[in-house]
Amino acid sequence: MADDSQFILPRAIYLDANALIAVPHTLATQPFAEMMEMADILGAGLFVPQLAAEEWLSRCCSHAVRRMTRVADDAKQIGSLLDRKPLQVELISDDELLKAVRATQATRLQDVGVKIIRTPQISMDKMIDLFLTKAPPFGDGDKGFKDAVILETILQHACRDNNLEHIVIVSSDKIFSHHSVISQFADTGTTVHVVDGAPQDLLPRTNEKLRTMIDQARNAIMANKRAKAVAFAKQHEAEILAFVSRNATISMSLVKGYGLRQYGRKKDENDRKLQYARVVSIDSIRPLFVESASAYDAFPRKPDDGRKTFLITVRLEIDLTISRRNLFAGPRVPIDNASALLDEQSRWRYPETEESITVKRDIQVSASVSAEGFDTDDFQDLRLEKAY
Repeated sequence: MADDSQFILPRAIYLDANALIAVPHTLATQPFAEMMEMADILGAGLFVPQLAAEEWLSRCCSHAVRRMTRVADDAKQIGSLLDRKPLQVELISDDELLKAVRATQATRLQDVGVKIIRTPQISMDKMIDLFLTKAPPFGDGDKGFKDAVILETILQHACRDNNLEHIVIVSSDKIFSHHSVISQFADTGTTVHVVDGAPQDLLPRTNEKLRTMIDQARNAIMANKRAKAVAFAKQHEAEILAFVSRNATISMSLVKGYGLRQYGRKKDENDRKLQYARVVSIDSIRPLFVESASAYDAFPRKPDDGRKTFLITVRLEIDLTISRRNLFAGPRVPIDNASALLDEQSRWRYPETEESITVKRDIQVSASVSAEGFDTDDFQDLRLEKAY
C-alpha cells in the first residue's frame, strides 16, 4: 500500500486521569470499546502517564472507602430500625481495601490494553524555571506541577523514545492545547491532536476524532492508489486504445447516453438533442484517452487465476447523424379561417431535419495485473481482457 507517513495516522493515544473518571470502574462502556477498536485499526497504543494513573487509582480508592463507610453506617441504621444489632456485612479494613482496589483497577487497565508509562527522570531546574516564568503548563498561583509532570512524561515517551509523528492527547485540561505546549512537540517533529472538553464528553469526542482520521487516511490511501493506477494505465494508453478499437462492444443505450448521471456526467447540448432524436447513422467511433483506472481486490476471479482485477475507463467520441422532427411544421391558414387547420390536420406531415453531432461516452475495459506488487501499487504485467 501507499506510504503511511504521508497520512495522519496517530501511533499513540494518551489518556489523562479525567478521561477515565467518567468511565465506570469496570471500564466496560461502548465509547471505551469503540476507542479500543479504532486504536487497533490505526495501530495506535493506548497509554496513561504514571502520575495520571495514580490520580485515577486514588480516586477509585477514595470512592471505595466512602462506599465502605456508608455500608457500615447503613448496617447500623437498619439494625437500629429493627431494634437489633447491626446487619452482618463484609467489612474490609481500609488498608486491605485500598490494596485490593488498586490491584483490581490496575489489572483492568492492563486487560483493556492501556499501558502505564513510567515518569521519566525530570530536571528539577527545568521545573523550577517553568514555574518561575509561569510558562505552560504552569500559570498563576502554584498549580500546574501535575500537568507539567504528565506533559514531560508524554514528551519523553512520544518524542524522545519513539519519534512518533502524530499523537492524540485526551484531557479536560486545556493547557495541552496551548500553543507553547504544541510547539514543544512540533520542535521534535511530533504533531499533537488534542481532544478536550468535559470529562463525560472526552471519549465520544475522541472516537469522533479517530473516526475522522481513519476516514481521511482511507480516502487518501484510495486516492493515492487510484492515481498510481491511472499513471500505470497511461503508460499503456496506446495499447489500451488499440484494444478498444478492435474489441469494444457498444449498445444503443450507451450511444443514447442512458444513465449518464450514474457515471457522474451531466448532459451537454448534444446529449439533449439526442434525447428527442432518432439515430440515423453511427458514422465513426474514436477512442480518445484513458480517463481513469482502478485496482480492485474485491472482484472474484478464477481460483487458479493468481491475478488481480484492474478496471480502466476509456473516453470515446461518437459521430452521429440524427434526425429530429419539426413538430411545429405544417399547413398555414389565415387567422379568420382557423377551422381549416382541423381539415388539414390529417394530411400533416412532420418533416425531419438531419444533423451531425458528436457525443462523448465512457467505456469500460476489464483487465488484470499480476498479484506481485498489487498491494504495494507496483502494478505490472497488464493483461487486457474485455471492452464493453
